[in-house]
Amino acid sequence: MGWKDFFKKPSETEEEIISATFNEAGDLIKEYSIKKEKIFIEIRKKINEEIANFILDLKNQIKTLDSIDLKDKKENEKIKLINLQNLKEYIEQLNRLSDRLSKIKNILNMGSYFNEINSSIDSFIKNSRRKLHMATILIGDEIAQTEQMIKSFHNKINKSYKENEDSMSNIKLMVELKNFKESLKEVVRIQKEIKDSIADLDK
Repeated sequence: MGWKDFFKKPSETEEEIISATFNEAGDLIKEYSIKKEKIFIEIRKKINEEIANFILDLKNQIKTLDSIDLKDKKENEKIKLINLQNLKEYIEQLNRLSDRLSKIKNILNMGSYFNEINSSIDSFIKNSRRKLHMATILIGDEIAQTEQMIKSFHNKINKSYKENEDSMSNIKLMVELKNFKESLKEVVRIQKEIKDSIADLDK
């Protein structure tokens, strides 16, 4: 950073630096935390709606996959059996993904919230990869549609995270501020003890 940077005016996105006494700091931290918490609640609300819609679409897609019949396919019966078995296991992984995502709304920490979404999808991809390849020997369109649905959902979540990355970075700051607030209380308590001790000595 050059010396001229020190004289630049703060941008509109930068928050004003406020000086405060110990007594004022606690109220300011509380006010700041409430403000940021409202932003997080709004972000969570929108993403929870995305998750709910995805789970609904996924359940409908699972019904479609579950109704697939290979009787009319002119293939070896053993190959049909292998495809249907892998399709069944693929559907089981889809149900696990749906169940795991449905529990995410209960996670309060925003960092853990996004991590769990990505972890759920990563785990599904890892555990379903082999079943996916084996099932697509005779079943292509329906599975391709399912995979595209999952990919589209994952892209939406990543986009939401990037759009709100600045707000997400405040999560750690909020925790640090709350810890600092507790430290302030301890400082005030020690100050009182010192004043009481001085008063006793004066007597």
